[in-house]
Amino acid sequence: MDNETMLKWLGERIRYGRKEKKISLDALAVLCEIDKANLSRIEAGKINVTILTLNKIAHHIYGDLGTLFSNEK
Repeated sequence: MDNETMLKWLGERIRYGRKEKKISLDALAVLCEIDKANLSRIEAGKINVTILTLNKIAHHIYGDLGTLFSNEK
């Protein structure tokens, strides 16, 4: 998988999980202590995200980073 495809997949996975948990973009941004605009760009696959930020996002949506990358919901 190339980098662009990976970022897009990751963003879609984050958006899917956030919507499944019924968490708004604003609420997740506050929980993760990141800017809403940056979170939006992450979900759109437009920016590369640090592992620390990704861990925060994954924790609030999936419980842990491993589940974010698995096929589990």
